[in-house]
Amino acid sequence: MAKSLQISIMVQKDGEEYFAFCPELRSCRSRGITYNQAMDKLKATIRSYITEVHGEIGNVEFHEDLMDPVAPGSDQHYIN
Repeated sequence: MAKSLQISIMVQKDGEEYFAFCPELRSCRSRGITYNQAMDKLKATIRSYITEVHGEIGNVEFHEDLMDPVAPGSDQHYIN
């Protein structure tokens, strides 16, 4: 049976880079020149973290369609 874990992902523009992190998994964070690069690196970090903590668990899916901006016009986003 598939298990589900719901976590938050915050993405902030920091000068010329994007900073992405997961508040619930404090060691999971990344930077990238583009939004997509920061997100791809963070997803890889989250997959590694989950595998390290829980062992090999199979496929880890991300549902970015649940993403909402934190504030209108903000460069900060929240993925739930």
